[in-house]
Amino acid sequence: MDENIKFNRRKFFTFAKDNRQGALAAMSKEVLGSTYKREHLRPPGAIPEPEFLVTCTRCGYCAEACPYGSIELIENNENSLKDNTPTINVFDTPCHYCQDTPCVTACEPGALNKKAIGGMGKAKFKQEHCLVTQGQYCDYCFNSCPATIKAITKTDAKIPEIDQDKCIGCGKCAYICVSQTGKAIIIEPS
Repeated sequence: MDENIKFNRRKFFTFAKDNRQGALAAMSKEVLGSTYKREHLRPPGAIPEPEFLVTCTRCGYCAEACPYGSIELIENNENSLKDNTPTINVFDTPCHYCQDTPCVTACEPGALNKKAIGGMGKAKFKQEHCLVTQGQYCDYCFNSCPATIKAITKTDAKIPEIDQDKCIGCGKCAYICVSQTGKAIIIEPS
């Protein structure tokens, strides 16, 4: 299935009015049989993308529950399956990875699930943009990495190094990066 699938809500809900179970089953089969690659950073505990797109009710409760306002809803107005699903834009407000995970608790259908909590994404280092590799002092990304995780260390030359096994993709390092040539760290969804 094409990753840019268009979801015709009107057609779905018209069909669903008469055959609710059949409509959901047809949509689920189409989506679950696909190979959707996660393109957006989802909140903690997001189940795999095809299941997430079917399970998420687009209620927005996870965004309302986030005490930092890190979760926003995708609004691209293209009738995509991704419309109104939660995402985190780390360059606006990174995830604070709350211990009590209020976003997960608010998700009644289970698109965000405590059993699935792990990494939201992975930080990727862009050496060409790092101030340290340009001969300047900077340790913002190192200091912003949550102390309970400490996925960023420094080499002997003080260059940031990311431990991919520890990184959860919260985005604090990408958010705080002050490089003027481009972000030295980006987050890729997992």
